[in-house]
Amino acid sequence: DLFAGEAQAPVIGITGSNGKSTVTTFVGQLLTSCGLNVSIGGNLGTPALELLNDPVDAYVLELSSFQLERAGDLNLAVAAVLNLSPDHLDRHHSMPLYHLAKHRIFAGARHVVANYRDSLTQPVGKGDVPWTLWRDNEPDIQQLGVRNHEGAPWICFGFEPLYPLSDVPLVGHHNVNNVLAALAICHAMGLPYEQLVTGIDTLKGLPHRCELVAAKDGVRFVNDSKGTNVGATVAALEGLADGRNIILIAGGEGKGQAFAPLAKAASQHAKHTVLLGRDAVSIAEALDAATPHTFADDMESAVRTATDIAVSGDVVLLSPACASLDMFADYRARGDAFAAAVRDCEEVS
Repeated sequence: DLFAGEAQAPVIGITGSNGKSTVTTFVGQLLTSCGLNVSIGGNLGTPALELLNDPVDAYVLELSSFQLERAGDLNLAVAAVLNLSPDHLDRHHSMPLYHLAKHRIFAGARHVVANYRDSLTQPVGKGDVPWTLWRDNEPDIQQLGVRNHEGAPWICFGFEPLYPLSDVPLVGHHNVNNVLAALAICHAMGLPYEQLVTGIDTLKGLPHRCELVAAKDGVRFVNDSKGTNVGATVAALEGLADGRNIILIAGGEGKGQAFAPLAKAASQHAKHTVLLGRDAVSIAEALDAATPHTFADDMESAVRTATDIAVSGDVVLLSPACASLDMFADYRARGDAFAAAVRDCEEVS
């Protein structure tokens, strides 16, 4: 609230259950590629109040439900909810209360950006502010989405082809969603899509978010330690799978989540799961009988087990669906432990 009251440049606010940090970063990168001077912060990196002295054209803030639940009218230039799935229910107690906290971002907003395929991201009532909608399938007129163009999938605005998916320099289909959301948010700032898509080539993802840390003998090792809820891990599984070729390392502090959606995705995409941490048994109880699982005491043994199972074409994916604090200082330490264990396995082999 203090920042919003003092900011002298337009403020973009971004929230959601998954992808907030990545989309916030992509928005900053795309705006910069268009020649704007941008400061990025909030729940990501620099605290918002420390950005106030920056001479900028726009601020881009990641906002968490913890920050939003106490917020008044933020009067953002652009407000976006990317997606909503159960998270932090140990704090918010129910999905409706979590939803309510996230939707505080729309109070006073001058432009709304929402995910057409996730109705929970859309504010109740159209109001008198403009909306920009994106979706990861065929868009309607005046929507951003994906459709086939000359036999290949392209990012399109309505029927206008903008950018081929094959050229997106990022791992996983979920990153297509992140790019679409970032484009829609930047477009809501008044920038044309034709200019924005020229910046896609230079997009760079963040550490611990579906980060490729190694590849050996046809096996890829991917660090998605920031996948701290079920929705994030489901997105990673769906984005990286080619049939059932994933060995999933998951587990930790479950934050009161139900693991049934994870079990469904694992049954479709994972050939094996390796479980560790406080809620490993809870995940195992939710898994389909057709999804084999193994318990591990620590990250080193989890990576060794996964490496022994993997064959060429497989992906060893750390995407825990849980918080890290039962075993690690934070998700970064957990991801670093995964990367170190992968290096150790390479040296031993």
